[in-house]
Amino acid sequence: MFKFLLIAPYQGLKDLAENVASNLPYELDVKVGDLQQGLILAQASELQKYDAVISRGGTANLIRQHLNIPVVEIPVNGYDILRALTFLKGYRGKVGIIGFPNVVDGVDTIAELLDMRVKKFTIHHESEAGEAVKKAREQGVNLVIGDVITVSTAESHGLKAVLITSGREAVLEALERAKELAIQQREKRREATFSKQVLDELKSGIMVVDEEGRIRVCNRAASELFGVSAGQAENMAWREFAGRVGLSLPVEAGASFTHAFADPERPLGGWVVCGSPMNNGWTIYQFHKREDVIAWHRMIKRAQLNAAPPPTHFQHFVATEYLKAAYLDNAQKWSELSDPIAILGETGTGKRSLAEAIHNRSPNREGPFVCFQAAVAPPEKQMEMLFGYGREAEEAERTAMVWQADGGTLYIENVDSLQKQAQKRLAEMLEHPEDAGCRIGAPSFRLIVSSTEDLARKAKEGEFEQK
Repeated sequence: MFKFLLIAPYQGLKDLAENVASNLPYELDVKVGDLQQGLILAQASELQKYDAVISRGGTANLIRQHLNIPVVEIPVNGYDILRALTFLKGYRGKVGIIGFPNVVDGVDTIAELLDMRVKKFTIHHESEAGEAVKKAREQGVNLVIGDVITVSTAESHGLKAVLITSGREAVLEALERAKELAIQQREKRREATFSKQVLDELKSGIMVVDEEGRIRVCNRAASELFGVSAGQAENMAWREFAGRVGLSLPVEAGASFTHAFADPERPLGGWVVCGSPMNNGWTIYQFHKREDVIAWHRMIKRAQLNAAPPPTHFQHFVATEYLKAAYLDNAQKWSELSDPIAILGETGTGKRSLAEAIHNRSPNREGPFVCFQAAVAPPEKQMEMLFGYGREAEEAERTAMVWQADGGTLYIENVDSLQKQAQKRLAEMLEHPEDAGCRIGAPSFRLIVSSTEDLARKAKEGEFEQK
C-alpha cells in the first residue's frame, strides 16, 4: 500500500481529500497549512515513511524546493474555475482573477461560456500577489478570485474574494500521479539496491565521482581498501577524500588513465588504479590488486594464443633404458617446484614429451606451454623472438615468447644453440624479474630447457651461461 502526506492550504481541501481517499487503496495523512506554515508541517513530518507529498499551488512549489521527496501538485483545472465563476454568475461588479499561468490562461473560454467578463492578472511567484491586487483595484476590480494567498491579500486590501477550490476530480488526478511517482521511485530504489549489491560483490574497488567532484558511489571493496564506510565517503568532495586517505593520482578527475602503485610503503602499494570518464561528466575509478591484473593479463594471453594443453602426461611413460623409473619419480617431484629444469639426452629419447609431462603436473599447468626451437631460429632473430626487441612495447608483449609463456612454461629445445646474448638476458630475467622493464610486471613462467650436449662442460668452457 502507498502512503502519502497531503498538505492542504485550506480546511475544505482537507475534508475533501479525506473523503476521496476513504474509498481508495491509499493511506493518506492530511494536514492544513499554507505556504511557510505548510512547509513547516511537511518538514516536521517523518517523510521517510511517505511515498510522496501532495499539496497545491505555491505551497506545493515551496515544499518541492526544500524537500528531497517527490511532490505532486493538485492541479487547478477547468472544473475548479468553472465552479468558482458559476458561483459568481449574475454578480454586477467587476471580477478579476489572479494566479499562476496554469490558473489564468484558460479562464477566457470559461467566462465566455458563462457570458462573463473577467480581468486577468498573471503572477509567477506568490510574492507578486500584493502588486497584482493593487493593479486589479486600480482597474476597478472589486471582487477577486484566486488561491489562498491571493484571497488573503485581496481581503487585506478591502476587496471581496472567492477562493478557487479544488474539486474531487483534481484530488483524484493528484493521487493517481502520486501513485505513478511512487511506483517509479520504488523501482529506482530496487534497481539502485541491486546495482549496489552487484558492485559490492566485486573484488575490485569502485568509486564514482560526479561532474562537481563529489563521490557518488563507493563499493564495499573500496570501503575496505580505504578504511571508510560508503556512507562516510559518498557525497564527500573527491579532493578532500583523496587528501584524507593519502591518495595521490597522476591526473585530475575526468581523465582516462591507468597507474600502478609499486611502493609498498605508500598508500595503494601493490594496486593498479584505472580512471575512465563517462559521457555525463562523471568519472569511474577502479582499484585492482596487482596480482589480479597480472592474472587477467595472463588469462587474456592464453585466450589470444588459443593453445591447447600439451598432450603428454606421466602416465603415458614406460620406463626404458634411457628413461629409468627413478628418473620418472624425480621428474614428478621436480614438476611441483618452480625451479628451472634442464633435460639432457640423445636425440629421440623423448625430452619434449618429458617437458610436457612436467608442465601438466606443475602449478603452471593451467598456463600455456610454449616451445622455442633454438636450433631452428636464426641467431640474429633469437633476441627479437624471445624478448620482442626492436618492437613497440605492446607489440613486444604480444609476440615475445617470454610473454606468450607468461603464467605457464617456456620450453627451449636445444638450448645450447641459443645465442650467448639471449642466454644472458634470459638468466637476468629469471634472477631479477622486477628489472624486466615491463609496465604491469615481468612475465612469470617456468623454464625448462633441453639439449643433446653436456651443458656443464660447455659452461666450464665458457660456451654456455649457467646460473
